[in-house]
Amino acid sequence: MLYRILFILLFVFNANAIASDKLTSKEIFSKQQDRLQKIENDLSDFQHKVQISLDSSDKRLADFSAQFGAQATNQGTNATWLGTIVAITGLAISVIVALAGWLTYVNATARAKSEAKKAVKKWFDGKDSHLQELIVNLVKEAEAGRAKIADDMGRFGNDTLVARNKINAAILAFMPQTGDADQVQHSEDPAAVEIIQNASEELKAKPESDFSANDHYVRGLALYKNGKFEGALDSFDAAIKLGVNVPANEHVLYLLLKGVTLGQQGKYDAEIAVYDEIDRHFGKDFAPDVRERVAGSLTNKGIALGHQNKPHDEIAVYNEIDSRFGRDVAPGVRERVAEALRNKGIVLGQQGRREEEIAVYDEIDRRFGQDVASGVRERVAVALRNKGIVLGQLDRLEDEIAVYDEIDRRFGQDVAPGMRKRVAEALRNKGITLGMQNKFRDEVAVYDEIARRFGQDVAPGTRSLVAEVLINKSIALSQLDNFEECITVCDEIDSRFGQDEDPDMRERMAQALKNKAILLGQQNRFDDAIAVYDEIERRFGQDMVHAVRQVVAQALLNKGTVLGQQERSNDEIAMYDEIDRRFGRDTATGMHQEVASALRNKAIVLGQQGMLDDEMAVYDEIDRRFGLDVTPGVREVVAQALINKGCLLGKLNKHDDEIATYDEIDRRYGQDSELETRKIVVGTLNNKAIVLHQQNRLDDEIAVYIELDRRFGEDMASGVRDVVAGALRNKGGALGLQGKPDEEIAVYDEIDRRFGQDPEPDLRQRVAEALCNKGEVLKKLANLDGEILVYDEIDRRYGQDEALNMRELVAGVLNSKGTRLLQQDNYERAIAVFGEIDTRYSHDVESGMRHLVGNALNSIGFAKIIQAKASWSDEPQRTKLLTSLQSVLKRAFMICGEDDRAIVLGNIGYGQFLLAQNMGLDETRECLILGGQQALENQLADAKKHRIEPEDTEYERLLNTLWQDILTNSRKSV
Repeated sequence: MLYRILFILLFVFNANAIASDKLTSKEIFSKQQDRLQKIENDLSDFQHKVQISLDSSDKRLADFSAQFGAQATNQGTNATWLGTIVAITGLAISVIVALAGWLTYVNATARAKSEAKKAVKKWFDGKDSHLQELIVNLVKEAEAGRAKIADDMGRFGNDTLVARNKINAAILAFMPQTGDADQVQHSEDPAAVEIIQNASEELKAKPESDFSANDHYVRGLALYKNGKFEGALDSFDAAIKLGVNVPANEHVLYLLLKGVTLGQQGKYDAEIAVYDEIDRHFGKDFAPDVRERVAGSLTNKGIALGHQNKPHDEIAVYNEIDSRFGRDVAPGVRERVAEALRNKGIVLGQQGRREEEIAVYDEIDRRFGQDVASGVRERVAVALRNKGIVLGQLDRLEDEIAVYDEIDRRFGQDVAPGMRKRVAEALRNKGITLGMQNKFRDEVAVYDEIARRFGQDVAPGTRSLVAEVLINKSIALSQLDNFEECITVCDEIDSRFGQDEDPDMRERMAQALKNKAILLGQQNRFDDAIAVYDEIERRFGQDMVHAVRQVVAQALLNKGTVLGQQERSNDEIAMYDEIDRRFGRDTATGMHQEVASALRNKAIVLGQQGMLDDEMAVYDEIDRRFGLDVTPGVREVVAQALINKGCLLGKLNKHDDEIATYDEIDRRYGQDSELETRKIVVGTLNNKAIVLHQQNRLDDEIAVYIELDRRFGEDMASGVRDVVAGALRNKGGALGLQGKPDEEIAVYDEIDRRFGQDPEPDLRQRVAEALCNKGEVLKKLANLDGEILVYDEIDRRYGQDEALNMRELVAGVLNSKGTRLLQQDNYERAIAVFGEIDTRYSHDVESGMRHLVGNALNSIGFAKIIQAKASWSDEPQRTKLLTSLQSVLKRAFMICGEDDRAIVLGNIGYGQFLLAQNMGLDETRECLILGGQQALENQLADAKKHRIEPEDTEYERLLNTLWQDILTNSRKSV
């Protein structure tokens, strides 16, 4: 720069001398010099700007990828090199001119001026063209360099933008879902997880003091993913602190993730405060992406209020979202509104307001059903899916299936991955509903369609659903007793998805193998089942994913059960101890349930071995270790352990302690809202009442039944209603023991009124039992007509029921009806009723039913004996009756139970004796041998009914003679 100043001074000093010459080359040089100077200045300024931009970009992106830092360095090097060329060239020119000026300066005479003038002119004359060419080339080089820098910066900027967008996309795919009340967790994109984890790893090489807000945010996401919520909160707070200079859409994201993390820790008040802060600072922002996140944060606020059991406040938040954002045209905001309405529907359903819930889902469809945005369409599909589920809960199964078909019709051709998953979910639900209708073949067909249409999808969530559907298919096939094909499906699942490394898929694989083992166990292939459980342990035993570890624990639990079925009790107990050793200290959600279940099973086995003190100790250990656990599944197991403890105390005749245990269960779990725990509590109260009954404390027993009905009588859950109905039935029995038949009948009528139309099998049985009891009371009251009417009503309502317990109940009722008619000497009607039992159930292979049919046939034979005696004077008629009964009684003997053979043989012998007194001796003797004193008394009583002489006197003599012979021979044997 000094030489340039000297040149300028020299130029001013010689201005007069040079001006007169007006050299063309001078003008050219001057213009070129000015142009060059401007280029140098522009280039220097541009270089500075480029360097600043590169430094800034380098700082923003160095944390994500080292290659971008290297590229920035190269660009800086290129810019520096070009600047150096320009500087050197300028320096050379300045030095040359300075030398000429110095020669002029040392001469004080006109000669010096003249010589300088000549020298300069001569130098320019000789160098004019060369210098001009040099300058032109330099300008071209500068412009080319400038263009190259601009091009490289453009490409670098594009790479920067792509990298940033990629990371932002990964963040959105990686971050926890917001505003999803029924499905907070979602399937993570493995690529997104990898990007964030890699970015977080690269941050370790960077001083934290140099972190940007985005750096802290990325680290927080990685910590969140690893369950380190406190560290994640610190990172999010640091991002928020530095976020004052970032765009609003990023700042609100930092706050949003802080709120979600607080929610994961159960700090709902703090979580809600964060969402309120978001609304306060950004609630009036008009940017669509900011409005979307504000709406999402409010939805999360609603969910947090739901966790605090504030459903009315939760619904109010969802209504506010709809009021503020309901008319927004931005797709993301519309999606949040649809989400909020869907959550509102869920809350209404949780309050038992099912029709209102359905109305909300219909509103979502009406308002958003024609939306073209993929995310909004997906929310509509989810709302319709939920509507289908609610219809199923209302036992409107055909309407439920119609909704699933509607989802398939409207969205089945949608290619968006999220929509394909929703359609597959709807079809899966359709299959499940068909299974609930016992339409297992149709169920399998639906699952096959899902596998055909979605089996090649690569989206992790859809692949996982296909695997789930194939598992369901295997279960449906087992219902069709197609065990081999069922096992083949399990093997197909393993073949298709067994190598998949996605955590959800590994969980499905472990489940499929577990189901295969269960099926093998159902076929009594215990060794094969154990081999599969061992394979699960070998392949997944070291897996660190919690859901997979839990399936492994379940497999080992099932293996213990199979060992018990093989009567390997010690090995079974050892397996339960192994589960406790390996998983007992695992704090992951759900694992405590498997460990507690293993200990509960261990206690049961110890009890079966007669080690009652050890059994009691294990129950106490379960309560000590897990009694304070708030997880629903664990609470359920602890409650089961306590109820088992109560039953054990009852076996030890410690009834007061037993009742105290039941009271403790009620105190601890009586207000629990979880269905399985409610079932245990209502069962506990029922057990307490039964113990009071055994102690003949009927008033206290009835009081417990009244309390049970008061607290749970309106509960619509299956498994609770049937216990309530059973408790009322027992209450009726207790009233009967107190000599209050009218009140007893009133209770049975109430059971019929409240539960008589319920299609649930257990409840149908309770109502039928209550009606049976009513018939028995009417019998005691000698109300024959009323009794028969009750029996006919039972047959009318339940006679076509295919369930074994109901078939047995109806057959028993018909038997009671026939017996009652027989007692009234209504032989023809009685025989017709017994014949109906034979007609309906003679082909039934169940042993209990065969015995009932045998009893009916025996009753037909006995009725014909009494009928023959009643018409004894009509010899052809009595002979016909006594002859025909023999074949009936022989059939009865073939299918009746061992305990009934004595009475059947007695009837055969008596009938033959009445035909001819020298017949039936062997059958009568065998009857007395099998039945003993009771058989003798029964046969003597039969001889007194419609007594005929001298036949019945001779029969009594025969009975006594045979009995004495039997007693004599018995004494000789002793």
